Amino acid sequence: LVSTLKAQSYSAFALHPYYAVGWNRTDVYKYMGFDKFVSLENIMDVSLMREYQANGSDPNYLQQLVEEAYPGENMLIRQYISDSYDYKLLIKDYEDRDKSTPYFAFNVTMQNHGGYTTSCVNFDESIYATSVSKDYIKANKYLSLVKASDNAFKELIDYFSTVKKPTVICMFGDHQPSVETGFICEALGVDSLSGLTSQQEQSRHITPFIIWANYDIEEQFIDKLSANYLSSLVMKTANVEMPLYNKYLLRLSEILPVINVAGYCDSKGNYYSWEDE
Repeated sequence: LVSTLKAQSYSAFALHPYYAVGWNRTDVYKYMGFDKFVSLENIMDVSLMREYQANGSDPNYLQQLVEEAYPGENMLIRQYISDSYDYKLLIKDYEDRDKSTPYFAFNVTMQNHGGYTTSCVNFDESIYATSVSKDYIKANKYLSLVKASDNAFKELIDYFSTVKKPTVICMFGDHQPSVETGFICEALGVDSLSGLTSQQEQSRHITPFIIWANYDIEEQFIDKLSANYLSSLVMKTANVEMPLYNKYLLRLSEILPVINVAGYCDSKGNYYSWEDE
């Protein structure tokens, strides 16, 4: 997506509010062609993180350190940069952009990352699963984080609703959270995660996505689409010129709308594992 858009004169900005070395982003993002990459090291003094880790990795202690260093900034939820603060950074980069070229940003947020056992004064855990047999601490914490993400996403949408430049935003999840096995079993309606059907196994890799624009686009609900097709759908929605490969992918998605690590699914709703002929 980066090289395709840069070939059409877009600038390309990458944002990830955690350490730059994760997934070798310092090299990979250069190879992908991003013009600029902002990471945790550009956002805050990472010596605060080292002090927090050296003192038992207590998120309340990190909150105290960050409050003292950046009073009134409200940077964190738990021990991570919040989605709300992350979006403020994204908006600032957009406002400071080169206005002579179209703008593309890829933003990998950090707020909802695991683990889900520690609590912190900077995070209100207000969402609880009620249709399950017990209190699942990790799952409830994750659901509360998702609610905080919803609130932050509204802030982002509210801002770009006022922007005159035609803007398309795609938000998607990269994987499901690592919460209690019992919670996953209840959600799937099974006693164990061994011996799952191909459909059940693939359902463990479903995350939602939304594509929004600040102008009229066709409203639709897409029941199934795997991540390998998502950039093509975004380009189509934004009316960006697509390479033949992306056009091919969109045609393939009509036949096999889902291709993932666990198997694939055809347009008739049949699920297959990679072991199936």
